[in-house]
Amino acid sequence: MADQDIMKLAQEWLAAQSAGDYHRMEATLAEDVMYHELATQRRIQGRQALIDLQQEWRQTFPDVKGTIQNIFVSGNQALAEMVWEGTFRGDMITPGGTIPATGRRMEHLSTAFVYAVEGGKIKEIRHYFDVRSLLQQIGAMP
Repeated sequence: MADQDIMKLAQEWLAAQSAGDYHRMEATLAEDVMYHELATQRRIQGRQALIDLQQEWRQTFPDVKGTIQNIFVSGNQALAEMVWEGTFRGDMITPGGTIPATGRRMEHLSTAFVYAVEGGKIKEIRHYFDVRSLLQQIGAMP
């Protein structure tokens, strides 16, 4: 794939994620996509499992919106820097237990996604963010 096509694929996934459009999201993903959230060490394999995770995120932050700050491509990979905002209205299920909703805003949460593309679909996503900043913003820790 050309660099522009890889960039457009990453942008489409991010736009679908931000809009909560799971049908659009599904169209960008390989059936056996691997998602690795480095801040929590969560690993998810498979398109439907990743979509389920994104649906949980939207239940936790129903008004979540991401804005791409920077995106570039190298080889078959894209890197997107994002800023997220949203209101913590639904309980957050974590490997360490459930964090009850606080109603507080998450604002300017910086994240980065690295995508590996194969066969015109996203084959792998590595997601980087500062979990402490997230928890502080939503009032889940001092």
